[in-house]
Amino acid sequence: MTKSNKPISFVLKPIVLSIHIALAAGLSAASMSAFSKEISAKNYQIAAGDLSAAVNQFAIQSGVALSSDNARLSGLKTAGLKGTYTVEQGLQKLLENTPLQAKKINQGYVLADKASSQKASPAASTAGSVHNSNAADNNSQSAARLDTIVVTASSGTDLAGESKNNYTVSRSSSATKLDLALKDTPQSITVITNKQIEEQALTDVNKVLESTPGVTVQNYGVPGAGRTSFYSRGYEINNVMVDGAPTLVSGSRGMELLAGYDTVIYDRVEITRGSSGLSTGTGDPSASLNFVRKRPGLEAEGSAKVSYGRWNKKRVELDVSQPFTDDAGIRGRFVAAYGQGDSYIDRIKEESKIFYGIVEADLGDKTTVAVGGTWFDKDVDDASPHMTAGATHSSQSVGVFDGGRSWNAATDWSYAHTRSWNGFFTINHQLNDAWKLATNYQYSETAPDRLWGIVGADSYNATYNTASYNSTSVSRENTESKIHNLDISLLGKFDLFGREAQIATGINGYQSKTFDPLYDVSYNTVFFCKEGGRNRRNCINLDNWNGNIRYPDNNIYRGYHYDVKEKQYGYFFSTKFEPLQDLKLILGARYNKYNIGKDTRSNTNSIVPSYTYDYKPQDKWIPYAGLIYDINDQLSAYASYTGIYKTQLEKDINDQFLPFIEGNSYELGLKSALFDDQLNLHTAIFRMKELNTPYRMFYVPKNPDTGQQYSCTPVTGMLCDIKYAADGPIISGFEMTAQGKLTDQWLINAGYTYLHVERPKMDENGSYDAMLTGDNSYERPKHAISLSTSYQIMDALTIGGSARWKYKTTQGISTCLPLGNGTESCTSDKDKIGNLIGNQGSFTVLDLMARYQINENFAAGLNINNLFDKTYKKNRLSSLYGEPRNIAISLSAKF
Repeated sequence: MTKSNKPISFVLKPIVLSIHIALAAGLSAASMSAFSKEISAKNYQIAAGDLSAAVNQFAIQSGVALSSDNARLSGLKTAGLKGTYTVEQGLQKLLENTPLQAKKINQGYVLADKASSQKASPAASTAGSVHNSNAADNNSQSAARLDTIVVTASSGTDLAGESKNNYTVSRSSSATKLDLALKDTPQSITVITNKQIEEQALTDVNKVLESTPGVTVQNYGVPGAGRTSFYSRGYEINNVMVDGAPTLVSGSRGMELLAGYDTVIYDRVEITRGSSGLSTGTGDPSASLNFVRKRPGLEAEGSAKVSYGRWNKKRVELDVSQPFTDDAGIRGRFVAAYGQGDSYIDRIKEESKIFYGIVEADLGDKTTVAVGGTWFDKDVDDASPHMTAGATHSSQSVGVFDGGRSWNAATDWSYAHTRSWNGFFTINHQLNDAWKLATNYQYSETAPDRLWGIVGADSYNATYNTASYNSTSVSRENTESKIHNLDISLLGKFDLFGREAQIATGINGYQSKTFDPLYDVSYNTVFFCKEGGRNRRNCINLDNWNGNIRYPDNNIYRGYHYDVKEKQYGYFFSTKFEPLQDLKLILGARYNKYNIGKDTRSNTNSIVPSYTYDYKPQDKWIPYAGLIYDINDQLSAYASYTGIYKTQLEKDINDQFLPFIEGNSYELGLKSALFDDQLNLHTAIFRMKELNTPYRMFYVPKNPDTGQQYSCTPVTGMLCDIKYAADGPIISGFEMTAQGKLTDQWLINAGYTYLHVERPKMDENGSYDAMLTGDNSYERPKHAISLSTSYQIMDALTIGGSARWKYKTTQGISTCLPLGNGTESCTSDKDKIGNLIGNQGSFTVLDLMARYQINENFAAGLNINNLFDKTYKKNRLSSLYGEPRNIAISLSAKF
């Protein structure tokens, strides 16, 4: 692959687009100002009387949540407010003939003495709140302090405040880029909030997704070291966003490295099930994950937490938010966590560190800039990507292996070390009351280094308790990834058909470079084990296994390496409007561009042409459409259609890349938002079908020109299986979720999922699709239930827990091949030992939690995981058990 200047165009195009957006926004500002005024103005009916009651009523009618100091307003009267006013006009009218006036500051409005020429500048802790503060009168040079009230008129909802106090939030833009209530989003969305993360001790991404309804987690080793995959609606999850911007997360092995990532820096995680190509660029039918980072508040606050649990697990957390100026115009937040301990798996030791910092600054009353970064480091010693499988299809395998819950297949010199760094810069500019331009740039570097040796990777003999071990049992991964992300969005609200409408448009995407070396292993000697009367090569005895195998004699050295460049970006547009009363329509599209190239280089750094490629599939339009009908104020019905679009790196018989996978996803459902949007209920049916699914060609013909069997050049590794594209399976299902406050004391996040897979028939090529593990294998259970809850039984005591139930799973498939005479030849691999060992009955895992508020500043916590010590497997190979019962205690402080 020759060097080109194409990456520069990726940088220039967003810059050019941002100029176009800024110019368009400037030109449209005047024309939209009339619409903006109509939107911000509301009709108020507030009777004359006590000012305190009137201010509270104004808060209710304007949608601004206020907690006023009645003593401050005591004795003051108002003539009331009747008619249509903006927030500023309404406050001015409401305060007529009182000694107070409303003054605009960056965070909202201040009620101050009309006689004072001092511009008050206190800070509010959350949007839509009232606080007492003091401001010095500089003109009089007096030390006297003026008592003021901050009235923060928020144009949006304080999602961070909701996440801190509930198991849901009221709004999300993850699915469409539009600012929508969950009830008005025509897709299935689950939010794991900061409150749930704290109470249920969901300290890493693996635990968060295990607690997410509709998501299945499959682990082959401990998070951060072992192979891990996440599934939703039958497909593997590959789409990730950070603060709404699509990213590769960490390049090579990104999703499994993500599993061990610390969640202390996140305010919430939003999971959108179904295709989300409009916002992520890849219309994957599974789900997308949006990790929303914590931001600084407008008041000083901090928290710290220490915990200790079974297997000597220790953890310390610190979270501090601090304004640096009197008006909180410059503010920052610092979050850190450190953890270490052993594992329920023999010999494994873990240590992790994460540091996150951000500084925000208001440049005037319309522009906010932020700069920040994260550094994460995780070490897992004596750990390998996977354990010894329960059984394999190897001819050397005899019987079934079960090393128990604590079995560790790794050598004692195996390790997994992940270090990543992320820096970001954002600019949010409020063009007027209705239009906002947002820019988000991120840069990430990730360097995972994993070295391992594994016993039993190929075979196990139960008769003699011996397992395979040779040079192929040893490997290393030591990639380096550099990723640039850019998201530029123009968001606006305007009046259409006499009702509010929204538009979101812009560009986003990523560009990455990955250095991926291949390692070779050499042993000078051959390992032998005793099996009856013979010595078997490449084998060891497991009777006294403790991982003590010598390091390869000639070490592990680098041979070839890959230089991989990947770029994806797209232009998106979405809009929501109401053509009729109670009927909302959401339309959107994304024009997506994708390019991936790989240089394969020898140990002399020369390019190997036969293993090098530069692939740019055809640009693709990804459509989105949704229809929402408000049955009443709390209940809505919806229907949505989203396009499926995924690139694939499979080769056909002519050594060409297969066309991208495409298809469609349909969803019908009901949503309800109760108790002032504090409880979200949802039920839906869905149906998805993919086209151009890759199928392996079992009977590869000969090339008539050469007389040799057709072959293809590898894309990854050194082998290539010829495949062809055909219709994929049809997956349909049903979901029910409930998340939020059932009462002021009772929080819940629960869901049920039913999944049905309709597999296409085999054709004359004798091939089968990618879901080789089975229609209802471990990763796609037919039924699943997830429940997390907490209940405050008294002021100082909260109890709760979680339950995860999974229906029985069956490995393997049955297929029928049509014959020329009109009959079929049917086969099944469900009875093979490698599949039988992976079958698992239904099981439930129950966790408990309790929190006791010792006083205003300190709280004690208790978390019991796997209360009934349920024994279950965590993958389809039956190679890893779930955690046994374990207990952790904690002490947290707020300051």
